[in-house]
Amino acid sequence: MSQEAYYIFIIHFYNTEIVGVFSILNTIAFLIRTVFSLGLRHGAQHFITCHLGREEDGIIRPLFRKFAAEDFLLASAAFTALWFLSPPFTLLFFHSYAYLDYLRLMDVELFTIVINNILFYMLLGLQSFRTNEILNIFNYALGYDLIIPSLLVNSNPIRIIFTQVVGYFAI
Repeated sequence: MSQEAYYIFIIHFYNTEIVGVFSILNTIAFLIRTVFSLGLRHGAQHFITCHLGREEDGIIRPLFRKFAAEDFLLASAAFTALWFLSPPFTLLFFHSYAYLDYLRLMDVELFTIVINNILFYMLLGLQSFRTNEILNIFNYALGYDLIIPSLLVNSNPIRIIFTQVVGYFAI
């Protein structure tokens, strides 16, 4: 619901160019997140649940640490890839370098998206459904609901990215 309110607000707050820019930026970030998660999120959930079901508690902690380390490496790789691919992506999607800074700022958001995504699936593997949902609600509430008051204070579109980064880093 927060996401819908966010889009309704920016549609009325900004011109169609800025709305389109943020739609493309979010799409690029989520596509790269999908590529760099490499199915690790589903694997983490499966293996943690499997060992939990067999009551092999001694295996879960090292497995959790291993997945967390791989998660950090994948998030760092996604950050690096988007940083170096930002100029060609900006030229491809926007036909100029006008929004290069916006896309490079999305790097920080992408890093946190990859980390949170895999960590949330590890929580599901631990059968921590309530904790996972509370963190998801908190994440989206901060990442999207804080945008509206932030933009009312100052209408600079960069605030959208900063506020989403705050929401993802808060977890």
